[in-house]
Amino acid sequence: MPPETPDAGLGRHRRALLMALVAVALIARLAGSALLGMNAPPVADDRDYDKLALSLSRGEGYAIEGYFISFRPPLYPVFLSLVYRVAGQSYPAVRVAQALLGAFSAWLAFLIGRRLFGERRAFIAAALFAVAPADVFFCHGLLTETLFIPLLGAMVYALVRASEARVRGASGVRWLLAGGVALGSATLTRPVLLLFPPFLLMWVLWTYRRSDGRPDLRAAAGGFSVIIAVALIVTAPWIGLVHKHTGHWVPVTTGGGVTFWGGNNVRVLEGDRWGRWVFIGELPFYDELRVVAYDQVEVDRRAWRLGFNFLANNPDKVPKLLMYKLARFWNPWANLPWGQKSVYLLTYGLALPWMLAGMVMTFRRDRPEVILHLLVGTFCLSALVFWGDARIRSAVSPYLWMFAVVAAARAWRRMAARRASPA
Repeated sequence: MPPETPDAGLGRHRRALLMALVAVALIARLAGSALLGMNAPPVADDRDYDKLALSLSRGEGYAIEGYFISFRPPLYPVFLSLVYRVAGQSYPAVRVAQALLGAFSAWLAFLIGRRLFGERRAFIAAALFAVAPADVFFCHGLLTETLFIPLLGAMVYALVRASEARVRGASGVRWLLAGGVALGSATLTRPVLLLFPPFLLMWVLWTYRRSDGRPDLRAAAGGFSVIIAVALIVTAPWIGLVHKHTGHWVPVTTGGGVTFWGGNNVRVLEGDRWGRWVFIGELPFYDELRVVAYDQVEVDRRAWRLGFNFLANNPDKVPKLLMYKLARFWNPWANLPWGQKSVYLLTYGLALPWMLAGMVMTFRRDRPEVILHLLVGTFCLSALVFWGDARIRSAVSPYLWMFAVVAAARAWRRMAARRASPA
């Protein structure tokens, strides 16, 4: 779908409107944290990130209670440690910093949407992302999403610019380099992007084409190689550090197995846990991991094996499990008390049909926006392999709002055309 014409943009008030957009995103996130408690202590996964950041800020290395940790990705704790170095172990300071990252993500969403769908639609989509409750409250927890979303946005922006350069006949190599840096950094924040290379390969094959429409395999191979090589360079120091401490070459973290087994077991087919992740301590055969708890690599291997064993021994349950995971990924209500579900349902829930419609309307292999579809595909695959949840979906939320706005704009245009046509 071509972008809007220039006269459909924001006009001379552009700068003021953008400043207002960023300010609203920031205020909404600060208000959300104030409502939940600016000084609320970390819970669940947050506690590990807090401990790792505190250790880093004290110069004691990437450790919890003196032990090197390889099952948590490093970049978010590094971010936290920088805040702690400046402000001490201040949770309000962290939440202010994360609110700023959320506001930056809204600005990035506008930049991406403007290049793909036009200025007005980009502003509306970014504004929805700025105030949507699910997106606002994710900035409160000490979780990787707050850093991951802007890094993913930086990667998307770089790849969109590389697509545009290709259309002009330019190499766009600087954007490929920037995309590689962002991809590597985002992978060190959430290793889910280890699933992205096949989708990236599709992107380069669809982007790097000859005038006759056939793939330019040499150019595509070059573009893919640049992005992946730079991403590997970015991740190499961490992978080397893990090897130094464990004696094994590990793809970013040793947490994949626990995540996989926790999302592929009989418990996630029961009750309100359908399609989610459960604590592996509740599962049969957990003792197989406890006896090697000192060896993070062996724990990871055994957890992978236990997850695969469940799937192999229960092939009749796999279709139901996959359906549950995908439904949980797209579910129009959060894992919240019933009193709060209505707010979520009235925002994201009402927008979900428009998001899905917009994805269908905008899918064109030869258009730059296809990178958004491929990212959604990456995270759907992640849900199918591991587990589904609103938290997993949050990374692509800015792009889902873009799809929703595009679909709504097309519906509005058709309705206006019908009203204007003679009876």
